[in-house]
Order: sequence, then structure tokens, then C-alpha cells
Amino acid sequence: MDVPATYNDGRTALSRPVTLRIEAGALVILDSEGAAVDRWPAADVHLVDRPGRGQPVRLRCGFDRDDRLTLADDQDLDGLDRHCPGLRRTTPGWSRYWRPVLVWGAAAVVSVVLVVTVVIPRLAQEFAFAIPAAMQQRIGEQTAEQVLRLLAAINRNEDDTNRVCAGPAGEEGQAALDALAARLAGGLDEPVALSVRVVDTGMVNAFTLPGGHILVLRGLLDFAGNGDEVAGVLAHEIGHVARRHPIKVAIEMAGTALLIGLLIGDVGGGTVIAGLGQMVLTSAYTQEAEREADAIATELMNAAGYDARHLGAFLERVEAREGEPSDALAFFSTHPPSADRADTIRGNARRGAPALTDAEWTAIKAMCA
Repeated sequence: MDVPATYNDGRTALSRPVTLRIEAGALVILDSEGAAVDRWPAADVHLVDRPGRGQPVRLRCGFDRDDRLTLADDQDLDGLDRHCPGLRRTTPGWSRYWRPVLVWGAAAVVSVVLVVTVVIPRLAQEFAFAIPAAMQQRIGEQTAEQVLRLLAAINRNEDDTNRVCAGPAGEEGQAALDALAARLAGGLDEPVALSVRVVDTGMVNAFTLPGGHILVLRGLLDFAGNGDEVAGVLAHEIGHVARRHPIKVAIEMAGTALLIGLLIGDVGGGTVIAGLGQMVLTSAYTQEAEREADAIATELMNAAGYDARHLGAFLERVEAREGEPSDALAFFSTHPPSADRADTIRGNARRGAPALTDAEWTAIKAMCA
């Protein structure tokens, strides 16, 4: 079957008369001398668009090529239908796109995962030791204020002055706590600035924020069996300060939030900073960071002449309460324990004197009274 038509190669505006010869599985384009110009697979022949009344019928091969055929007589379209199964399709189907979409989509997901789990943590580790102390102090102060507001909201306490245990009733306890922190930090190779505050809330927890800000919650003081356990927890938090874990986590959070913001179109830095307090309350350090803080805490307790085994005992008592409806689990959720942490601490600890006198321990426990 031969069909007269006009052929345009898609590169110039010139058209030339040709004959379409329908063969098995192909549409052969012949010039005026009978020489083959091109050969279109019958399965790839499609209408360029739906022809209207009096409009020319144009054909193409696939959906990527620019050359076109225009039938001399639109009545020949019916004859082509029998040989070209996809003739009436004017747009590519979904099958043309799903493979690239899946491939590029999977590549995008993998890229985001790698950035969040590998690139951002490594950069955070490098930047954590490069950020000036003054900047860390500012970040820590802003984060501390957010944490305090959130804790006040949890306690339904609208009076800002009642969040931190201070004033005449807490001066003696605060002095004892500051002196304990100074003795412990004295064992570090490099000095660090510390600001230790007790917050009046029943949750059993302690938070270390950028810039050496440490928040000890009243619930932890109530839960602790003695002053040595509190000294061990404080030494552990100082270990986080020494290893710059808080600022590293803040950078990771900010980097991840910024990446998500870029993906969804919200790149406001204020949004990132505003969410740090909530992140601190709900995030946990990695097992590696906890082991590092444990090791430093043990060294600091040994150097100060205290018994770090009390820290191991504290961790065991917290872990033993897993599953109980108790605020003690707050510490468990943000300081993920491992089965051997307490044993490792005991194995490296040395016997020592009490970290606090009875009077100091009583004053610290009474700070929020």
C-alpha cells in the first residue's frame, strides 16, 4: 500500500513530496525517484495532533524527533490505522516517564539521606571546634530560654521567676553546685566556661546546651540517691561540654532543618533557631557521644578524688525503671543507655571521698524549696 504525502526533515522549512510504502512492521518513506529517505517502525508512528475538519493530517515517529509527514489525503488515515497500532496517540503515556521518575526520585532520596546522615554530621564535627566561644554562648543562652519556657509550659507555670531555682533560698545550694562544677572541670586539659542552673520541674533530666550551659532539673535531684550521683551526672554533662557535643548537635539540627526548608521552600533562619529548644527536649545523643561523656566523667571524678561508680549506679537505677509511668524516663529518653555503660564506668573508676558534704547536699536539694 502506497500513500502520497509531504515530508519535512525538521531542520529546514522545505518540504518535498514523498510516497509512504507500508511494509510489515514499518512505514518506508520514498522520494520522487523511489529511493528510501527513512524507515519508521510502525509501532512508533503517531499523530502530531488530532486533525480537525479541513486540517492536514501530520505524522511523526516517536515523540523526540522533529521530522514530520503530512498526508496528501486524510482518507488514507484509516488505512494507516490497521498497520500502526499507536497511530491515534498524540502524547506519550506514563510508561515513558515512570522509569526516569523512579530513578531520579530514588537518587534524590539517597542524596538527602547521605547529606543528613554523613555530610552534615561530619561538617558539624569540624565546625563545632571552629565556632567562637562567644557565639556558642549566645546560642546557648537563646536555647536555654526556649527550654525554660517549654518546661514552664509543661508545668503550666506562667511565672518566669519560678522556673530557675534562685534567690535567697537557693544561694547556698547554688554556691555548692558551682564549686562542685569548678572542681570537676579543673580536671580538663582545657578550661571551659560553665553555667549550671537548677530548674524547678519534676522531670528527671539534665541538659547540656552550647556555650557550657547546663540545666539540672529538680526531679533529678529528687531521684538521686546521694550527692555523688549528682556529681557523676554533672561530670557527664561537663564531658559533653568538653567534646562540644551540644554545639555539634545544634549544627546538625540547624543543617537538617535548613535542608528540609530548602526542599519545602521555608529557609528562614529564625525558624531553625526557634526550634532548637524543642529539639533539645526531644533529642538524644548518639551512643558514641554518651560513651565519650562517660569516659570524661570517670576521668574527672577520679582526678577530683571522687567515686565515679555512683554514676554507674544512677544509670542502672534509671534504666531499671524503663516502662514505668515515671518522669525518670525523661533521662532515659535523652541519654540512651547501653547495657555495658555502668560496667565500663565501674571498671575505670577509683574509690574516693564524697563529692559533697552533707550540708552541701542538703542545700542543693533544698534549692527549689
